[in-house]
Amino acid sequence: MSTSNQQTFSNATNLTITGRQFSNVLGNMHFHSASTDRYGLRLLLQNIAPGALHDAAERGDQPGCHENTRVAILKEIMDWIQDPTARKKFIYWLYGLAGFGKTSIS
Repeated sequence: MSTSNQQTFSNATNLTITGRQFSNVLGNMHFHSASTDRYGLRLLLQNIAPGALHDAAERGDQPGCHENTRVAILKEIMDWIQDPTARKKFIYWLYGLAGFGKTSIS
Protein backbone atom coordinates (compact mmCIF):
# COMPACT_ATOMS: atom_id res chain seq x y z
CA MET A 1 0.00 0.00 0.00
CA SER A 2 1.41 3.36 -1.00
CA THR A 3 1.66 6.11 1.57
CA SER A 4 2.83 8.86 -0.77
CA ASN A 5 1.30 12.32 -0.65
CA GLN A 6 0.78 12.49 -4.41
CA GLN A 7 -2.18 14.72 -5.27
CA THR A 8 -5.04 13.25 -7.28
CA PHE A 9 -5.19 14.83 -10.76
CA SER A 10 -2.09 16.92 -9.98
CA ASN A 11 -1.17 17.37 -13.67
CA ALA A 12 -4.71 17.66 -15.02
CA THR A 13 -5.79 20.66 -17.09
CA ASN A 14 -9.27 21.84 -18.06
CA LEU A 15 -10.80 19.31 -15.70
CA THR A 16 -14.40 19.54 -14.54
CA ILE A 17 -15.89 17.03 -12.12
CA THR A 18 -19.40 17.42 -10.75
CA GLY A 19 -21.51 15.38 -8.38
CA ARG A 20 -18.71 13.11 -7.20
CA GLN A 21 -16.99 12.30 -3.94
CA PHE A 22 -13.38 11.17 -3.72
CA SER A 23 -11.83 9.51 -0.70
CA ASN A 24 -8.23 8.59 -0.04
CA VAL A 25 -8.39 5.77 2.50
CA LEU A 26 -5.41 4.12 4.17
CA GLY A 27 -7.42 1.58 6.17
CA ASN A 28 -11.00 0.38 6.33
CA MET A 29 -13.76 2.53 4.91
CA HIS A 30 -17.48 2.05 5.31
CA PHE A 31 -19.63 4.39 3.23
CA HIS A 32 -23.40 4.49 3.59
CA SER A 33 -25.54 6.68 1.40
CA ALA A 34 -29.27 7.32 1.27
CA SER A 35 -30.79 7.89 -2.12
CA THR A 36 -33.01 10.89 -2.68
CA ASP A 37 -34.92 9.01 -5.36
CA ARG A 38 -38.42 8.31 -4.04
CA TYR A 39 -39.49 5.91 -6.81
CA GLY A 40 -39.71 2.89 -4.49
CA LEU A 41 -41.75 4.78 -1.92
CA ARG A 42 -44.09 6.16 -4.59
CA LEU A 43 -44.57 2.64 -5.96
CA LEU A 44 -45.45 1.32 -2.50
CA LEU A 45 -47.87 4.16 -1.83
CA GLN A 46 -49.71 3.43 -5.08
CA ASN A 47 -50.35 -0.14 -3.94
CA ILE A 48 -51.42 0.19 -0.31
CA ALA A 49 -54.60 -1.23 1.15
CA PRO A 50 -56.13 1.65 3.14
CA GLY A 51 -58.59 -0.60 5.00
CA ALA A 52 -55.97 -3.08 6.19
CA LEU A 53 -55.89 -4.17 9.83
CA HIS A 54 -52.99 -1.83 10.61
CA ASP A 55 -55.41 1.08 10.22
CA ALA A 56 -57.21 0.98 13.57
CA ALA A 57 -59.81 3.54 12.50
CA GLU A 58 -61.13 1.26 9.75
CA ARG A 59 -61.08 -2.12 11.43
CA GLY A 60 -63.92 -3.82 13.27
CA ASP A 61 -64.52 -4.08 16.98
CA GLN A 62 -61.51 -3.64 19.21
CA PRO A 63 -60.39 -6.79 21.00
CA GLY A 64 -61.69 -7.00 24.54
CA CYS A 65 -62.29 -9.30 27.47
CA HIS A 66 -65.55 -10.13 29.15
CA GLU A 67 -65.89 -8.80 32.68
CA ASN A 68 -64.03 -10.81 35.36
CA THR A 69 -62.13 -12.93 32.83
CA ARG A 70 -58.36 -13.19 32.76
CA VAL A 71 -58.28 -11.97 36.38
CA ALA A 72 -55.52 -14.40 37.37
CA ILE A 73 -53.17 -13.46 34.53
CA LEU A 74 -53.78 -9.74 35.04
CA LYS A 75 -52.95 -10.15 38.76
CA GLU A 76 -49.78 -12.05 37.87
CA ILE A 77 -48.71 -9.28 35.48
CA MET A 78 -49.47 -6.52 38.00
CA ASP A 79 -47.56 -8.37 40.74
CA TRP A 80 -44.59 -8.67 38.38
CA ILE A 81 -44.74 -4.93 37.58
CA GLN A 82 -45.15 -3.74 41.17
CA ASP A 83 -42.46 -5.90 42.79
CA PRO A 84 -39.18 -5.34 40.93
CA THR A 85 -37.23 -7.31 43.57
CA ALA A 86 -39.15 -10.47 42.68
CA ARG A 87 -38.38 -10.06 38.98
CA LYS A 88 -35.78 -12.33 37.49
CA LYS A 89 -36.37 -11.01 33.97
CA PHE A 90 -36.96 -7.53 32.54
CA ILE A 91 -39.44 -8.76 29.92
CA TYR A 92 -42.76 -10.41 30.67
CA TRP A 93 -43.51 -12.81 27.83
CA LEU A 94 -47.26 -13.25 27.38
CA TYR A 95 -47.98 -16.32 25.29
CA GLY A 96 -50.89 -18.59 24.41
CA LEU A 97 -52.86 -20.11 21.57
CA ALA A 98 -54.78 -18.03 19.06
CA GLY A 99 -57.92 -16.56 20.61
CA PHE A 100 -56.72 -16.76 24.21
CA GLY A 101 -56.79 -12.96 24.64
CA LYS A 102 -53.14 -11.94 24.37
CA THR A 103 -54.01 -8.89 22.27
CA SER A 104 -56.81 -7.89 24.62
CA ILE A 105 -54.51 -8.01 27.62
CA SER A 106 -51.64 -6.21 25.92
